[in-house]
Amino acid sequence: MSGNYTHYGWECSPYSSKTRAYLRFKQIPHEDIYPTLFHVKRVIEKKVGFVVMPVVICPDGTPLQDTSDIIEHFDAQFPARSIWPQTPTQDLVSLIFELFADEWFPLISLHTRWNMDENRRFATAEFGRCALPWLPGFLSKRMTQPMANKMRSYLPVLGITDVTRPLIDAWQDELFSALDKHFGEYPFLLGSRPCLGDFALYGPLYAHVWRDPGSRFMVEKHSHLLAWMKRVQEPKQELGRFIEKDRIPSTLHGIVARIFKEQWPVLQQTAAAVNQWMTNNPNSPKIPRSLGTLEFSIGSATAERKILTFQQWMMQRSLDYYHALEAADKSTVDAFLSQVGGLEFMNIQLTKRLTRKNFRVVPEH
Repeated sequence: MSGNYTHYGWECSPYSSKTRAYLRFKQIPHEDIYPTLFHVKRVIEKKVGFVVMPVVICPDGTPLQDTSDIIEHFDAQFPARSIWPQTPTQDLVSLIFELFADEWFPLISLHTRWNMDENRRFATAEFGRCALPWLPGFLSKRMTQPMANKMRSYLPVLGITDVTRPLIDAWQDELFSALDKHFGEYPFLLGSRPCLGDFALYGPLYAHVWRDPGSRFMVEKHSHLLAWMKRVQEPKQELGRFIEKDRIPSTLHGIVARIFKEQWPVLQQTAAAVNQWMTNNPNSPKIPRSLGTLEFSIGSATAERKILTFQQWMMQRSLDYYHALEAADKSTVDAFLSQVGGLEFMNIQLTKRLTRKNFRVVPEH
């Protein structure tokens, strides 16, 4: 054992890949365990109350769950090798990329995993190999098929349908090409040092799109994107630097503009739905994971998806950072937001907030 922290997460889990890469970069002593069914039942489910990855167990036995909370904990305990530029625009852009990678990129990563036959077979077998490594492959695959079916059931929840699939494919190609161009000029998103956004983006791109054999070509045909992925995966001792003067490279402007154009209207509608529900249920200690459906746009298509309350909690991280800025810093940030269509969204005022309690999102009273 290399340390007193224990990180539980599968290689095929995008969120586990996010925290695993972060821990490597920070050089935090820990034991990395790919949990079998034994660990899932005796550690994860026992400590957290449900099956989820990653989970970190602290030296005193305290469990940490959700990648944002895990990273916040380690940032406070291990401030060296910081992933924060500590400049207002770059810090906010890093948070925006985390929110994008965690909550919007799954349109791509779940689509490639569960709508491609080769990837679907690989992932289902991978679940069996991880959870039940002592069983023959055909048997472990059969026993973990319900887990695969559950993951595949999320496709319509996110709006991944026959109508949106070709638009998601087109967007994926556009996004990867834009990222490839950017990483041809910069080692990471905001310079020669990785930020939170790099680790968040790496998670699904590595664990789903690249690692699943049927979609690997989507990454490998972009040499600079592939090289960036390897840099995040295998960090060097040298820290590198963030770009000077709080500058956001022009190569990221188009990517961020499309994030605001397509993801943030969903977040705005989600906040409105949460506000309405909490107004109608003022004393409830819980809130449903989903509050009906909403319309969203991807390229030229319009479709429906579920309203997922967790996404407001994630959005609050970006909004809280922005609204806490001093006037001079906010003016600098606003100049960038105006260029990428984000100023209106960043000024969303949340009258009802969510928090996390016992590893679940609940109303903040």
